[in-house]
Amino acid sequence: MTSHDWDAVVRTWRETRGSSLLRAYSDEVNRRLLRRWLPQDCGRVLKTDVFDEAVAEGLSPFLAARAQAFVAIDASPETVAAARRRHPELDARVADVRALPFEAASFDVVVSTSTLDHFPSRAGVEAALRELHRVLVPGGLAVVTLDNPRNPLVALRNALPFRPLVLVPYYVGATLGPRGLGAALESVGFAVEELAAVMHVPRIAARALRPPLRLLLAAERLERWPTRFLTGQFVAARARRP
Repeated sequence: MTSHDWDAVVRTWRETRGSSLLRAYSDEVNRRLLRRWLPQDCGRVLKTDVFDEAVAEGLSPFLAARAQAFVAIDASPETVAAARRRHPELDARVADVRALPFEAASFDVVVSTSTLDHFPSRAGVEAALRELHRVLVPGGLAVVTLDNPRNPLVALRNALPFRPLVLVPYYVGATLGPRGLGAALESVGFAVEELAAVMHVPRIAARALRPPLRLLLAAERLERWPTRFLTGQFVAARARRP
């Protein structure tokens, strides 16, 4: 998906009860994951997109509170502009995660939540992972989440010859399951410390039923089950640059 495509998505984004609920659910699930996986003092932090911040609260306030310095990027100028309007304090820059405009070893932590699953091929995912590895200091942490192709509903959606906008209002691209993500991280030099699955309520059910947020979050207990990689909408990895 090009930056122009994301420009159009943000320009035409409509807040509805269903979309607001999904954004709140996604933000809280990711905050809980980051509370578990990141240190209290994260040092210099990079976030690899600001779509969430452009249309909702996003993770940037949470990450900035734990960082000595916090920078976020996005390939879409309109998305960056919208994120800055919602969050005037945000240091958001236009950049491609596959060619980051930062020197090697610039960050202690990189957070990439469903950024890399919008490229048309796995080569794009792998190029982005190499860049995340490059800009991290030795010992630095990366948290990466992608669409989970082991989830039957995600797999069905991705197999459709067209993607109805009622499912997701943007292009979804190549992705990797837990083993594939772990292998890809290791292939560029990361040591994978933990894999998880998050967001266990299907998007379509959350939109249609609009249950209270607390019920959506209660479903995250499924992460403890052996079937977590079948029910989770996203696969997550915590990896360290040795």
